[in-house]
Amino acid sequence: MATESTADPDVDHEPDGGGIGLAEWLRSRTDDELAQLVRLRPDLAVAPPASTTVLADRAAQRMSVHRAAEDHDTLAMAVVAVLADADADAAPVPVDAVHDALDEAAGPAAVDHALGALRAAALVWGDDRLQMVSAAREVLPAPPAGFAPAARRADGPAGGSGGEAADGVAARLAALPDDERAMVTALLSGGGLGRTRTAADDAPPTSPVQRLLRAGLLEKVDDHTVRLPEAVRAAAGSLAAAQVRLTPPPIAPTAHEPKTVDAAAAGEAGELLRHAGAVLDSLGAHPVPVLRSGGVGVREIRRLAKELSLDERRVGFLLELLARADLIRSGLPDPVPEHDTADSYWAPSAEIDAWLGLEPAVRWAVLARAWLRMPRRIWEIGTRDAADKVVPALSAELHAPGVAADREAVLGRLAAEPPGTGLGASDLLASLQWLRPRRHARMPRGYVEYLLAEAQDLGAVAQGALSAPGRALTEAPGADPGSDPGPGPDADPAAAAMSDAMPDPVDHVLLQADLTMIAPGPLVPELAAKVARVAEVESAGAATVYRITEDSLRAGLDSGMSGADLHALFAGASRTPVPQALTYLIDDAARRYGRLRIGFANSFLRCEDEVLLSEVFTRLPDLGLRRLAPTVAVSSLELADLMAALRGAGVAAVGEDVHGGVLDLRPRGARVATPRRTRQNVHRPRPAALGDAALAEIVAGMRAGDKAEDVSGARTVRADGTRAGGAATVALLQTATRTGRTVSVGYVDAQGTAIHRLVEPVGFHGGVLEALDAVTGARHVFSLHRITSVSWAD
Repeated sequence: MATESTADPDVDHEPDGGGIGLAEWLRSRTDDELAQLVRLRPDLAVAPPASTTVLADRAAQRMSVHRAAEDHDTLAMAVVAVLADADADAAPVPVDAVHDALDEAAGPAAVDHALGALRAAALVWGDDRLQMVSAAREVLPAPPAGFAPAARRADGPAGGSGGEAADGVAARLAALPDDERAMVTALLSGGGLGRTRTAADDAPPTSPVQRLLRAGLLEKVDDHTVRLPEAVRAAAGSLAAAQVRLTPPPIAPTAHEPKTVDAAAAGEAGELLRHAGAVLDSLGAHPVPVLRSGGVGVREIRRLAKELSLDERRVGFLLELLARADLIRSGLPDPVPEHDTADSYWAPSAEIDAWLGLEPAVRWAVLARAWLRMPRRIWEIGTRDAADKVVPALSAELHAPGVAADREAVLGRLAAEPPGTGLGASDLLASLQWLRPRRHARMPRGYVEYLLAEAQDLGAVAQGALSAPGRALTEAPGADPGSDPGPGPDADPAAAAMSDAMPDPVDHVLLQADLTMIAPGPLVPELAAKVARVAEVESAGAATVYRITEDSLRAGLDSGMSGADLHALFAGASRTPVPQALTYLIDDAARRYGRLRIGFANSFLRCEDEVLLSEVFTRLPDLGLRRLAPTVAVSSLELADLMAALRGAGVAAVGEDVHGGVLDLRPRGARVATPRRTRQNVHRPRPAALGDAALAEIVAGMRAGDKAEDVSGARTVRADGTRAGGAATVALLQTATRTGRTVSVGYVDAQGTAIHRLVEPVGFHGGVLEALDAVTGARHVFSLHRITSVSWAD
């Protein structure tokens, strides 16, 4: 197999004027500079480049250049525009030309900083004489004329009728009303051509399109298409250029106490966890059918909102968040809902039991990371699509890959401010548009407001400022995908920050005479679990109010607690005296509880009171009971069905196991099994980017490839037979192995990448060459059929 490389003009060609190619410039960079380039543009290292020549080839590719340009600000784009205007992709341009064009508006230091950022990303190279890759012309935000140097624009628009005519057109454009100016701007950003319904002759004469046509500022192509004349396009571009800021836009931040921001964020996080738990409980008890088109219908969202006392927007947000975190899934749950014929349901997944066992801060971090990476337009739930149909939650229509990057951009911009500093949506939008014009130039303000509202609902943002947990969420490095960070908050910086922000858990409650119980803060896990067994939440917030009823006490007894356990729980946990009414209620519930016990026969029923058992036979003849003894009867019903029937008739009964102990018959809720191939650790942070060690290894590999390419190929033996057959290759390798001489080996790896290495053979047998890298000392194994060339290094 022979491999030949084609010369890329941006990479290998030496431009007129004494410039150097990108490959040669990269080869002269330090190891740290090459590592920084790969860090800024990680796509260049997939797979690791064999040499700086390969790196330069990739760096000049159109898609990679477009991707890299998205991370540069308006001033950097203006630098690219100046270089493009001076044809820096064809011949070197003095760096002074850039300073002459931009120093007055931006300042020399800022221009130097922008040049440094472009050099670091290999979009521009050179020191005193600058060059750029050809694809950089395509990355300028529309309209490109808006970034053209002032000196070039002063000569008049291309294709125009001279400076005076251009000034007249520009004056007319500047005097246009808002609707007509918006039309010109929209057409300009679309290349000057657009389709409209108001271009026909019978269209309303007052429409902006018709007014522009009559004024000669617009040309009609057909009844549905219009375009801007060349002179208008050039003048409009010049007007746009005058509006381009080369310095960051002014903002009006608001200062807050960081502790106040964190406290507010912790409150939102607590509410989020409580509402998420309520949605999971509801879906576990009543799984929601999946629509034919996928997702959850509006009717079900309204039912959930009414049941949980939440607004529909909040319910949609929670459903999307829980699905992204893999805590709810679609499928057939176990058990399958009765009296329903749906093929699939939305129900809690098997992962929720592990999630519920985590500490609150860690549970929050799971949901927060799921939100940050969620490519979904959640705010469109309930709106109408192009077909005038309501968009359901969890539907495919809401998928939008760019939303996740926009969330990170919003949090990243807030993270650039000092802790406690808040930004309004308008300031945040203006700043994002300046920092990333290619990515955010057309971002509407409403979109930013939606993202800020989501971040506030999550607890990452409060009072317009980034909270400490939100800052940790953006800054925390990810863990290796194969590692398990453990369930504690210390394993995740975001969870640790939220743990610090949340109020310390309390170990007591306050009992009231009206049989309510107040928890003045989040309860310690052990007490919270016990309270959840014997009381119902009446209202939640910074202080949670619980209601104690006969049914809630019976639920505690069902879970295995005795009357003495209930007395001890309330007496030990309450800082206020136990009300006498609660003491009587516990005694009454415990006295009547367990007098009647059921079991399996399918099920059995026994009672020491023969009269009570006889009363059950009389009142419930449809149970199919058969008395085996004066105090024992059996039934064909399942235990749960018999229990429900007895309690429906007002007869208290308790489940019994084979040893006479109390059975916990609380409903567990439906679950949807998680396929093994998609099951994942729900609290695992995102995978880490390339670390220093990996970057150093990539750079070392490129340096080794560079040295191998420098070796003369005059005495090269090629495996494809262009200079010698396979026998000659084998003979040369055998000789090198025997004599210990260094050789240059060209080969194609498993990914199809052509690579050259300088190696010292240590063994050659069975069609496999074992060798040590002459530069790095690494051990290599080459299969003979992948070797493309071999030559002596000396």
